[in-house]
Order: sequence, then C-alpha cells, then structure tokens
Amino acid sequence: MTAALVAGLLAGYGVALPMGAVGTYLVLLSARTSMRIGAAVTALNPTTIVYFTALVLGNGAIAASPAQGAAFVVATAAASASWQLILAGSGALLGRALTSRRTRVITALGSSALIAFLAARLLI
Repeated sequence: MTAALVAGLLAGYGVALPMGAVGTYLVLLSARTSMRIGAAVTALNPTTIVYFTALVLGNGAIAASPAQGAAFVVATAAASASWQLILAGSGALLGRALTSRRTRVITALGSSALIAFLAARLLI
C-alpha cells in the first residue's frame, strides 16, 4: 500500500510540476483575482485525476489490488492539488505585492529610467 501511495505522489508531482499552460494561467488568474478563485479553478480541473484513474484501470501492473489502485489515484490527486494550490497562493501573493501603490511607483520610476537610458543611448 505504501508503494502505491509513494508512486502516486511521485506521478502526481511529476505531471503537475512542469509549468505548463494551466500552471501559468493559475498563477496569473490568482494574481489578478484572489487565492479563492485560484483554488476554485484547481477544484474544477480534474484532468490529472481522470488521467491516472484511466491509467490504473487500463494497466494492472500499477496496482495489484483495487485498494492499491485507489491509493495511487488519491495520492496523485493530492500531489497535483497541493502543487496547484501552491501556484494559486504564489499568484495571489505576487498579485498583492505587485499591485500595491508603492510597487506601482517603483515600477513606473524604473521603466521611465530604462526608457530614458535607451533613448540617450540611441542619441549617442
């Protein structure tokens, strides 16, 4: 049973960790809205669970018993959901940090300085 749980966790993180379109969307959405919205999107994205359930049902080598198969799928779902919640939380923190008045002023000053530098370099 432990082997099925560990295999499920590794498989779940192995699929979830590469930053693809869903992960990028989740960070950007959470940055613009809130952690609650990002968590809702995570709950509405069952692709990983469906994929690994089909994998377990179609390949008996992954799990020797139905209990091991269920443990594998649950561990996969937990790993995927935890990573997506980390992304949503990071996006929410990033959005909160980047939209404060102070950060907007710093960004405006920095971009103005960069534009002035590039314009001066063109003239020289």
